[in-house]
This record gives sequence, structure tokens and C-alpha cells, in this order.
Amino acid sequence: MIMTVYELYDIYAVILYLRAYTGDAKNAEIAKAVKVLLDEPHGDGGSLNEVRRAVSAVDGIDREHYAWAFTENVYTYMPPIVKEELVFRVLSAGFAEMISAIESGDGEHIYRAADAMHNVPIIFSKYDIKEAKKQIKREISFYRKEYNGEFLKDEI
Repeated sequence: MIMTVYELYDIYAVILYLRAYTGDAKNAEIAKAVKVLLDEPHGDGGSLNEVRRAVSAVDGIDREHYAWAFTENVYTYMPPIVKEELVFRVLSAGFAEMISAIESGDGEHIYRAADAMHNVPIIFSKYDIKEAKKQIKREISFYRKEYNGEFLKDEI
């Protein structure tokens, strides 16, 4: 997978949807599709718009809410590639947590897991790794207290 700031923005959009529509029957499938991408080898190989392609490939998703996924970004230049391994590890672990919450069927848990993660892609797009870790710890502190005290402890 090639990760650019635009993929981070797309991941942010997915998490917002998971948070807003906790009862959508396609949430697990969508979250799993993104997690598969995050777990793939990454770097310079692959193609752009992979998050959009993965989301739009989920059969039966709400096309109104995911309209952005059916339009590929067009680049007039190559955006910078995110190569920091920590970005992939944190986002993958976050998606694993959200998938677990979705599979539990507890709407409040789904909401809280997505709420804890929704700013993480934006944080990675704006800050260096040291500052990103501090910001993410703040973002997930409530979730750790209420649901999983070990959430992202290995990653940050």
C-alpha cells in the first residue's frame, strides 16, 4: 500500500462513518477491508486511492454516505508518501479494536472506539511522530479508562 496524506484523510472519513452509523450492517466488512490494506507491505509499491477502492468494493455499502469512495483522487503531482511504520501499526491496531467493538454489537462501544480513533489519521498528517504520540495518547485516554486499558500501549 502507498500511504499518502490523502489516504489518511480517507481513513478519517471511514472512521467518522463508523462512529456516526454504529448499526450499519456493512461496518465490519468496511473496517476489515481497510485493516487488510494497513497490514499489507507498504512503501513505494502499490497504487494510490487504495482506501477508496477497498471501501467502494464492499458490496451493498451506502453509496450516499460513501460517495467520496467512488471517485478517485487525481494528482497533478505525487504527494509525499508516509513511510513511518508506526502510522501503519497504530491505525491497524485501532481498526482491530473497532472491528472487535463492531462484532460485539454494542453500539456505545462501537461509537467510543471510533471516537477514540477518529482524529488519529489527522494527527499523523499534521505532526511529527513524537508530537503525534502525545496527541494520540490524549485522544484515546477516555477509551482506555472505559473499555481497554491496554489499547495502543504497545504502539505508543
